[in-house]
Amino acid sequence: MSSISSSSSGDVLAEVDRKSRDMLAEARKAAGETAAIIEQKAHSAAQMLVDNARREITAAEEKAKAALRQETAELALAAASRLLGENLDDARNRALTDQLIKKL
Repeated sequence: MSSISSSSSGDVLAEVDRKSRDMLAEARKAAGETAAIIEQKAHSAAQMLVDNARREITAAEEKAKAALRQETAELALAAASRLLGENLDDARNRALTDQLIKKL
């Protein structure tokens, strides 16, 4: 009878061992899948930050260029006005400034 008992006990232990290995394998697989999802989300978030930063930089560059064009045109008008010895009226100054900006 002890051989039957021992055989049955060995089968139970083998089954428990198999189940625990299966559970461990499933847990590792789930952990790997979760890690891949987290990594993908982090990559997407980082890419979004980079894209936003690039857009902000481009907008800042355009704003700085426009301001530089405006300042350049105003300085050119001031210099031309002094050279000509006359002061143009505001409307004429604005029209000339706009023309110079378009050319720059």
